[in-house]
Amino acid sequence: MSSPIKVRIEEQVRLFSGRLHPEQRWAVKAALRGLERGRGDIQPLDEDLTGYDRLWAGRYRMVFRYDQDGSARVFFMRADDWFMICCETIRGCC
Repeated sequence: MSSPIKVRIEEQVRLFSGRLHPEQRWAVKAALRGLERGRGDIQPLDEDLTGYDRLWAGRYRMVFRYDQDGSARVFFMRADDWFMICCETIRGCC
């Protein structure tokens, strides 16, 4: 069994997820625990967002990237209906 991946969660993601309904918050936590094990609904992003990955948790999408030390930094989270619109914002944020 491989060692768990260190997952770092940015403050804006913590604040956003903290305002969710308890069931939705549980789904987000479960997805992040899966990410620690390299599991979950993870898809690499393409085009201008190459190098970033998307993690799906219920109706929410999180964007993260693997850092040089092998950890995953989750820095963006939005509801599914806003995800594609917000990808334009992400292109300039990191």
